[in-house]
Parts: sequence; structure tokens; C-alpha cells
Amino acid sequence: MLENNPHYSAINQAFPHIGSKLKLHWGQPDFIHYMEELLHDTRNGQRRGFPFEVVVALTSIAEEHHALFSHLDPRSDVWSMAHLR
Repeated sequence: MLENNPHYSAINQAFPHIGSKLKLHWGQPDFIHYMEELLHDTRNGQRRGFPFEVVVALTSIAEEHHALFSHLDPRSDVWSMAHLR
């Protein structure tokens, strides 16, 4: 599925190592954690960041994954989020 996805193609072309990890984790519970690491600074301000087009593509891929595999996202379980209220 990812091979035909234009968002994935944009990411894979700009950052092949990220493209291969997205493919590896697609449809798996750890995909969500990997996306959070990509989209949030985990390097204490040392990360340069992605070009705008890649951020848009990553966000779109994350949304598509959630639409297809929402059961894998623990944040979508109301009961697991009850402690945050």
C-alpha cells in the first residue's frame, strides 16, 4: 500500500532511511511511537527539522495509518486516557 502512496513517495525520496522504517513499522503498534519521535523534538533542540513538504507528508501518513489501524493507537481508547482527566 505504501509504495503507491504519494506522501510516502515524497518522504522516501527525501529521506530513504525514514521511508524504509515507515514501511517496516506500517500496520504495527510501534508505528505510532516512531511517528511521535519523528514529529516531536527528542534531541533537546539539536534537530534541524524537516522541510515543510515532508512534515505535511508525515502528518498525512500518520493520519492514514490511524484511519486504517486506529485499534493500535492506545490514545484512541477512552478508558486508557481516563487518568488524564
